[in-house]
Amino acid sequence: MWAISREEITDDNGADIPFTTGVIIQALIAVEASGGKRAKQVVLDYVNGKKQTVKVIRSCKEKVVGQFTYTCLETEEDSRHVLYSLYWGNNGLDVAIFSTALTTKDLWASYATTFEKMSEFEIRYPTSSK
Repeated sequence: MWAISREEITDDNGADIPFTTGVIIQALIAVEASGGKRAKQVVLDYVNGKKQTVKVIRSCKEKVVGQFTYTCLETEEDSRHVLYSLYWGNNGLDVAIFSTALTTKDLWASYATTFEKMSEFEIRYPTSSK
């Protein structure tokens, strides 16, 4: 997991500190091997769960980006505005990636363009041990 924020995200002891604006990227490797579901199903279950519990602003159609398929979900959750960028591996690549860009509803307009540009990134996953 990686976190990028305009605020400090850990204290002097390395403990997480809640932040207002930032992006969290989580990579799940060997999804099916460890949980029994394919990466695509894990991502789609997450999206469907979110749709049941939060206000959805928009969602993206699936599109292939290199070795992955991409989709997104933009939501409002309590006082936060969130853009989820979600990827799963194609052709047997057992990987799911969750990128969560978030800030307060009041600050969203200031960061929306940046978050949108950051939402569609290319993931290069090695296919051989060369």
